[in-house]
Amino acid sequence: MSLLSKVNSQKPSYTELLTPSIHASLIRPEQMERAHKLGVRVDFQNVFMWDKAATVERFLGRPTADRAVPTKTLIEKMGLDSLGAGTDFPVNPINPFLNMYIMVTRKDPNGNVYGAAEAISREQALRLYTSAASRYTFDEARKGTIQPGKLADLTVLSADYMAIPEEQIKDIKADITLVGGKVVFQR
Repeated sequence: MSLLSKVNSQKPSYTELLTPSIHASLIRPEQMERAHKLGVRVDFQNVFMWDKAATVERFLGRPTADRAVPTKTLIEKMGLDSLGAGTDFPVNPINPFLNMYIMVTRKDPNGNVYGAAEAISREQALRLYTSAASRYTFDEARKGTIQPGKLADLTVLSADYMAIPEEQIKDIKADITLVGGKVVFQR
């Protein structure tokens, strides 16, 4: 953060470029506050916890595994619009619904819950993938939400993400994908 503070004094500044900091897996609250003051955006990958939280627990202890990818605290300290979610594929599975499932449940494949207090709502998880993430490419005026005047980029899902049981979120599939109003994928 000290380096970013120094870079921000130059033109164009770091925040004008909106370059995100990625892999904030173990970011601490004081670092979040500092990043927010500097205008730094943070990108994180909750899906990291799917097959790596147990390894973190084994080598660094349960408290460290429980504070990994502190999503709720990031939202509280920085706000949704300063954040974005991703998968870091091919290091982690690319499935966005698996990632959102982990954001909501904090569960690994064995059903172990890591850092339950950092779980977020389905709406927050969805926004981290859509409206918040569109800011990373400076496209928030054209993408990220479904509104008049924006690109018709959307996906028709196999299930109602907001209504199905939590355990089924990870199993959602894209049935149809539209980009610019044109069908580019149909199952």
